[in-house]
Amino acid sequence: MRLSRTRKQTVASENSFSSHFIISPSLRDQVQSTTLGVRFQTLAYAVVMNNVYITAEARRKRPRERDDDAGFGQGRNISRYRVDDFPNTIGASSTNSSQRKLTYTDYTVAWICALPKERAAATAMLDRRHESLPRLPGDTNSYSFGNIGQHNTVITCLPSGYHGTVNAAVVATNLARSFPQVVIRLMVGIGGGVPNIPNIDIRLGDIVVGHNVLQYDLGKTTQGGEFHCTSSPVKPPPEMLTAVSDLRANHEYEQSQIPAILLDVYNRVPGMKQYQNSVHSPDRLFDSTYEHVPNRENCDQCDQSRLIQRLPRASTAPQIHYGTIASGNRVIKHAESRDTWAKKGCLCFEMEAAGLIDHFPCLVIRGICDYCDSHKSKEWQEYAATTAAAYAKELLLTIRPASYRSLEFGTSTLVEMDREPNSDEELREKLEKLYDSLQFDQMDNRRQHIKRAQLKTCNWLLGTKEYSDWMEPGKIRQHGGLLWIKGKPGSGKSTLMKFILESSWKENQDQAILSFFFHARGHDLEKSTAGLYRSILSQILTYDPKLKITLSLNRHLRLFSQDSGIKWTNELLKELIEEAIERLTSSVVCFIDALDECKDDEVRDMVAFFERLGELAIANGVGLLVCFSSRHYPHITLREGIGLEINLDEQEDHEADIAEYINCELRIGHSKLARDIKKEVREKASGVFMWTVLVVSILNRERGRMHALRQKLQEIPPSLNDLFFDLLSRGSGDEDETLLCLQFILFAQRPLTPLELHFAILSQAKDNNLEPKDLSDEDSRIFLIECSKGLSEIIGSSTFTVQFIHESVKDFLLQEDRLCTLWPKLGSNPIGNSHLRLRDVCLKYMSSNSGEYMLSQRTKHPQEAGSISPFLEYATTNVLFHAEKAASFGIQQPEFISIFPNRQWSRFHREIYEKPYPDDTRSLYILFEKDTPNLFASYLSIMDCLEIGSEPCGCPLLAAIKYGSRNILQVVRNRLIASIPSECFPETDFSYFKQTRLTEMLGYNFGFSSSRRSLISYLAAYGDPVFLVAAIQQDNEDVISQNFSSADAIHNAVTGGHESALRVLLHYGKGDINFLNAIGQNPLSLAAQCGRTDMMKLLLATGQADPDLRDKSGQTPLSLASVGGYTEAIKLLLATGKVDLNSRDRGGFTPLSWVVRSGVTEAIGVLLATGQVDPDVKDNLSRSPLYFAVIGGQIEAIKLLLATGQVDPDSRDYFGLTPLSWAERSRYIKAIDLLWSSRLVRH
Repeated sequence: MRLSRTRKQTVASENSFSSHFIISPSLRDQVQSTTLGVRFQTLAYAVVMNNVYITAEARRKRPRERDDDAGFGQGRNISRYRVDDFPNTIGASSTNSSQRKLTYTDYTVAWICALPKERAAATAMLDRRHESLPRLPGDTNSYSFGNIGQHNTVITCLPSGYHGTVNAAVVATNLARSFPQVVIRLMVGIGGGVPNIPNIDIRLGDIVVGHNVLQYDLGKTTQGGEFHCTSSPVKPPPEMLTAVSDLRANHEYEQSQIPAILLDVYNRVPGMKQYQNSVHSPDRLFDSTYEHVPNRENCDQCDQSRLIQRLPRASTAPQIHYGTIASGNRVIKHAESRDTWAKKGCLCFEMEAAGLIDHFPCLVIRGICDYCDSHKSKEWQEYAATTAAAYAKELLLTIRPASYRSLEFGTSTLVEMDREPNSDEELREKLEKLYDSLQFDQMDNRRQHIKRAQLKTCNWLLGTKEYSDWMEPGKIRQHGGLLWIKGKPGSGKSTLMKFILESSWKENQDQAILSFFFHARGHDLEKSTAGLYRSILSQILTYDPKLKITLSLNRHLRLFSQDSGIKWTNELLKELIEEAIERLTSSVVCFIDALDECKDDEVRDMVAFFERLGELAIANGVGLLVCFSSRHYPHITLREGIGLEINLDEQEDHEADIAEYINCELRIGHSKLARDIKKEVREKASGVFMWTVLVVSILNRERGRMHALRQKLQEIPPSLNDLFFDLLSRGSGDEDETLLCLQFILFAQRPLTPLELHFAILSQAKDNNLEPKDLSDEDSRIFLIECSKGLSEIIGSSTFTVQFIHESVKDFLLQEDRLCTLWPKLGSNPIGNSHLRLRDVCLKYMSSNSGEYMLSQRTKHPQEAGSISPFLEYATTNVLFHAEKAASFGIQQPEFISIFPNRQWSRFHREIYEKPYPDDTRSLYILFEKDTPNLFASYLSIMDCLEIGSEPCGCPLLAAIKYGSRNILQVVRNRLIASIPSECFPETDFSYFKQTRLTEMLGYNFGFSSSRRSLISYLAAYGDPVFLVAAIQQDNEDVISQNFSSADAIHNAVTGGHESALRVLLHYGKGDINFLNAIGQNPLSLAAQCGRTDMMKLLLATGQADPDLRDKSGQTPLSLASVGGYTEAIKLLLATGKVDLNSRDRGGFTPLSWVVRSGVTEAIGVLLATGQVDPDVKDNLSRSPLYFAVIGGQIEAIKLLLATGQVDPDSRDYFGLTPLSWAERSRYIKAIDLLWSSRLVRH
């Protein structure tokens, strides 16, 4: 009798497929889709998964593995092997039975720990240990090798006794260099918890997963000694956050596998049993104001009345929390400091992640071992390290290798940088493409256009103590390799930086000399850190071309589009710079000028990057020196204790440089009067080189009249700003042309070329018959310098643009209402009126007959476009930019829309930019596409934005939605709310719709006229109820319904989860409530599938929605709700009395089968409580609901099913296995006991 057989005999006697293969529970999703034609008698069946468990014949054919290599989930008396160990199987490495020896390129997961006990916990998680690999030159790390599932994993740890961000960065850098194919990076270990956070109950042994990492000790100390953190949170790679999101979703409907993983580790690895001892130690949380009793090893002597009383948990399993992890170089043992960070959302503290996350993007996982207070102890460290490692293992088992090996980037052609190239030439070609994409035309513009220092000047700086100490290798640890030169605006900092850069080129030819000069008046890349990083990396690779190989090893650059190129991000560039510098064999000197001409937040991040880069270079023995220059920064400084500073305002030798410049450049002879004048110029300069240069130029024009020269000097103001004012207020030349020239330089959307600006100014003249061929480059240069009163210059290499001679000119004009003072006609709104003037210039140019002629000529001769109509491209592209800017400064332009030359604008964009604008494109449509909310504010008829036209998107509103014009959408929404009566909305509480947030853009391209979908259909997909009500109120549905359908409107609203839009559609009777999508689902099915009960109630309340409709896979709304375990959705459908509780889909699954798989006990109980559900129904592979409950380890579900008395615990699935067999192999002790008890009762 079966009753007399032991459990072991039961397992051993199972025949058929089970005598050869036992499939692990993790294969349950794959097995259901597997078709088996025959029962296998030999080793010929391969399973696409990470583990296969072999018994009987397989065990006889292969030698038994060591016990310490057994993996999680191993069954009794079963020896475990990898799929790779068997020939002719999916996943096999060769056609013979010999196992391929792994190399450095086979490892795709990097796991970094800080402590040896963390590494021990990590190593215990390996399913199988691999043979160690020989250490590569230059890599001082020690590694453990193995696999978790299908992931070959390498584990390393910081050197014993070395902690903190810098040491972590060194270890990570070595790892990244040795293992170029790593794509998953984990930092796993222990951390201190932050317990006093509302609605988050963090306890010892819990796990914190870092959604971002904040370096809390990076900042500045302000006056008064208060510390302000200036770092920004850094997120892990999006791919890792997606995996975390998937695992979190799984945990919503099934239990975490962490307890099972821990139990397996404790049983399988004898040495790990001591790691569970921490659980028996008390978890004490004291009041934040209560300090630990001094000289006591534990808290037994502390006042127990000061303990925080917390509710007991229902389970001892560790809980998982997600949020911000604070990282820094100091241990936090102060509860009140900890609580301060709790208010900022930090969940735990640790000491390594900040050194990794920027250049070694990783997911940080921390097990909580203490509460960061004075009661900190080490009792929970081992257990916390193990729980964190268990979470990491569970996460890895949810990630399929295919999810990161077959990446897709749209439809463009991809070049795989990590595959073996067909030839050395192919590899070189790929690397050159990447290298070329780093460079940009303006990369060295600013430095090239800075005049070289006067002879005999600037040499003094090389002899200063600060500069000498900076260059001294033995002192680099004292200052971190950083030097900052500061001075007043116009004091000659850039000239000085160019001088010391060129001196370094001459004297340090064995070093890599790098430089970047920020330029606020230049191209976007010239005034951003993105340009800086691209330039620096390009220069490093130019200095040592062999380092280009680092591009092919970087995980981000394995795939790139040949068509669109690489999208260089700051984080990627910083990572590559670090990798390249660490591989250099020579030292590096870097000069970065004019930090004040870049955005403050970018400069702050850049300074922090070079601080960290300096520390990393020192730790790796690489000499890195960085010299900054800028104006005085009151709010951005180097970290305390590092860096040197030279203040030009305090340098006597800097004054001597000015004197030398005057002596050489002021050509007035050597008489006593000349010497007196030169002395007076030097004294009035006050250390400002720019003032000196301008004054010397003015005085040289007066030479020959020495007495008049002194009078002239006395008239020149002593300050730079007063000098600018004096130059611009003089009445020479055409003042209107001067103003227009300065307005374009100040406010143009981009810098103009000399010819563009020249023609823009000339276009305002009454009689202007000049053509571009009539003017030379020199004509334009002289004209523009005279127009700007000498305050502009032409710079560039391949493309020349007009800019101010110095950033201080722009500062002067925009400060203290100087534009109004110099040109009173600008009124009290100089910036707004300036944009209005530029709008009119553009409008006049593009509307003129010459504009039409030039456009026709451009179409015929596109290669000569710039020479035929130099200003037309700017005028047509930016007329709206200037109009919108003027409106943003309060200048209403109601007439502008009516006079806007939309036909010329459309034709230009169609023929030059190949944009699909018809000739009758409406002005309003253009305003909406280009997101001009301030211009539209003066437009009277709000409903015009809903009118359908011939444009690609049909109407202006859809154009704004398609292109994400959020600003104008918000304006339209506010105006519609104000104009539509509240009774037009289906809710009595009108505020419900008024407070609904503006929906995000649709995010896909569409052609309105070709889609056959109506405006209402699109707006239902967008989901904003205000726009939807307005479209319905427009009362034009009868007009467009002849050609366009709104049948899918309800479907679109439900798909997007837009409940308010659904209410509107049902209220007005728009859309088909039983519209079927491509897979045969109606809106009710979609709502049930996502558990959207509010939407289900609305649909069911109509009495028209079919609650038992089968889709093409045979699933009903009840089945779909059961898949997600949505209890309330299930109740709603049962309440209709119109659903088949035992309906089977194409896979043979019933709603009960699905809900058991979801793991939601309450939902299982709801179905069973009806008394109409067959609890023992089998799917197409003969698997019952009890089967799914067992393989999921769902004890409560097993109890509920057994309690019905209608399930057979001995039923066999397609492979001949019983639920008891699965419980045995999964080591679910409670499940085994329940099933055996049930069998005893039955028999």
